Amino acid sequence: MARYVLRDGLLAIDGGPEADAVATAGRGLSPLIVGPAGAMPLLTQGTVALAVIPREMTVIERAAVRRFSGGLPFAVPVMQGLYLYVRCDKDGAVDERVKPVLQALFSDAGQARLKVALTMYKPLDPAALTNARTLIESLHGIAIPQRAGGYVAPDGSLSIIGSDTLTSIMPDLLAAYARQAPKLRFTADLRGSSTAMPALTAGTTIFAPMGRELWQNDLDGFRQVKGCDPVRIRIAYASHGPRSDGKTPPAIYVNAGNPLTGLSMAQVQCIFAAGAPGGDIVDWSALG
Repeated sequence: MARYVLRDGLLAIDGGPEADAVATAGRGLSPLIVGPAGAMPLLTQGTVALAVIPREMTVIERAAVRRFSGGLPFAVPVMQGLYLYVRCDKDGAVDERVKPVLQALFSDAGQARLKVALTMYKPLDPAALTNARTLIESLHGIAIPQRAGGYVAPDGSLSIIGSDTLTSIMPDLLAAYARQAPKLRFTADLRGSSTAMPALTAGTTIFAPMGRELWQNDLDGFRQVKGCDPVRIRIAYASHGPRSDGKTPPAIYVNAGNPLTGLSMAQVQCIFAAGAPGGDIVDWSALG
């Protein structure tokens, strides 16, 4: 969904202060200054058409964007050390409203305007500029449905986006709430904890169900956009976590009918790693 088309027809973009210069050079754009960490959650949720940040995206950021748009984001340097990021679908296509913006930014006139506005950055060298133009011309544009921002869906239901670990808990929670407020309806989109905080930061979910503690990049992005910390409410505990660094420790589960009472780390290594020093374990009988 494209939530970045504003009432005046401008396309919202975000990033650090560089986003203001890019908006001026590209025309038809409205900048939102939220900082590099805040830019990526808004791009993930389609609240902005493109993100302007002075670094490459992290692996976690790329994964979060891909979970929503279906494909890895299109990335191209617009100045030396300054990158533009655009959402793509699974086939690598971008919103047809965005491609002309990219073409304008990489035209001779657009590059000249950027050079004046971004004096702290060096322009692209001829080879890099030619490569960027070639990549942009090869992009396929598609029509992406437009939707107003926020967590109220077109059918009037309230969106809940977050962790897939809550798929067994969330229906009971919503059913209990519905008994007190029967007129409210919810639409749950539970694809993983990495989708929860980008949605909360972008304002596209009423709360962010998560199966782990916040990671630092989750918190940094939210702080840059909102100017405060999110409120944490713990609703359950897992017997195997969480740890102090916010990561849920891995665990190995077997069927309840399995007679094993436990496994040593050496046995686990022999099960999962071919060629382990203790030999390969390929059958339960080898575990006693």
